Amino acid sequence: MNGHNNTNDDGIDGGAIGSDGVGRMHLRGVLGEAWRDIASGTTHAALFAMVLAVLMVAGCVMEATSLSHIDAERSSFVASGASTYVLTYSGHVSATVCERLGDAQGVLAAGAVRQASSRLTMAKLPSTTVPTWDATPGAIRLFASSDSDSAPQLDAVDYEGVWMSQQAAQATGSAVHTEQPLAGGGTVQVSGVYPFPDDGRDTANFSYAALQAVPAQSDGFDACIVKTWPVPSDVESLLMYTVARTSGESSSYPAMSQLNATEGSQFHPENEFAGRVSAWAPLVLGIAGLLLGFICVRLRRLELASAMHCGVPKVAMMTQMLVESAVWALAAAVIGFAAIAFLRMGWTGDDLAAVDDDLLRVPVAALAGVCVGVFVATLCVREKSMFRYFKNR
Repeated sequence: MNGHNNTNDDGIDGGAIGSDGVGRMHLRGVLGEAWRDIASGTTHAALFAMVLAVLMVAGCVMEATSLSHIDAERSSFVASGASTYVLTYSGHVSATVCERLGDAQGVLAAGAVRQASSRLTMAKLPSTTVPTWDATPGAIRLFASSDSDSAPQLDAVDYEGVWMSQQAAQATGSAVHTEQPLAGGGTVQVSGVYPFPDDGRDTANFSYAALQAVPAQSDGFDACIVKTWPVPSDVESLLMYTVARTSGESSSYPAMSQLNATEGSQFHPENEFAGRVSAWAPLVLGIAGLLLGFICVRLRRLELASAMHCGVPKVAMMTQMLVESAVWALAAAVIGFAAIAFLRMGWTGDDLAAVDDDLLRVPVAALAGVCVGVFVATLCVREKSMFRYFKNR
């Protein structure tokens, strides 16, 4: 050496060793060497990318399946009427207060009902009358969505005429948005048909009935019904506010009940979420990524020790290994992210942002694991162990 370094086309100063005896390598040379290793197949990038992609997709599918199952249980609980509560106190419920409960946190819909003074007798079934109930607008919304986990808004025209239960509509041959003839003359407009299946809910009053919308302006209603989710901890206290006045009879008092008690009194999705098996998916993928990163370096430890013997700095070697592993790890991540995009397209529940957060943890954990594995494995490579690596190759 003449006290200065010559730089070749690969960006390696002085070939490999500088004038001070310490190897130095430019970033351009590191990237060039990494590219040649990838192009030549030395890194086995395709194999590692395929293995990591399969693990990522499997983890994402497992997590999405668990989340979908929990959301389906929640939806079924609400749709069955298990989170719908009824306060019954004939003639003593304030329709105004009950209707206002619809604005309370956790209340999807709320409305009051009372037995109407007359019943409907359809011309197609003159021998049987249909029990009729006065219902506030909130109650109409509640019954219109009684088999779903939501309570959508209705148009003004939907509150005209009557809403009939599916059983009553089938028995009388009534159809939605039609004028149905009455037995005594005249017609009644059927604005809608509400579902009220016999799935464990109390069918005594509303499984075969008709609802006619009335303003929420009086206190003489028989019951207040609230559909909730998540169920407010003070739902019973809220319902008690709807009692307009108490009865003078000591034997008469408000009765509180679930519309459907067969599903249990409570459902805690947070407990289901915390106890799901797929909660371990990010950790498992992180460990799997770490092992893959470690293996991809360990398979080349003889090559790396030889490079160190030729004067390649440990930092340059570390950078090269990280760059090479990043290529196949990111290729696998692209497939993982595509799987997440596909899975979220079929998501029908709420909290999509939370679902994205949970699913993204899987590929991110895998990428982090690969980086850690490569870093640790590279640190473990020793130049002095080169001959041992050669004998054990």
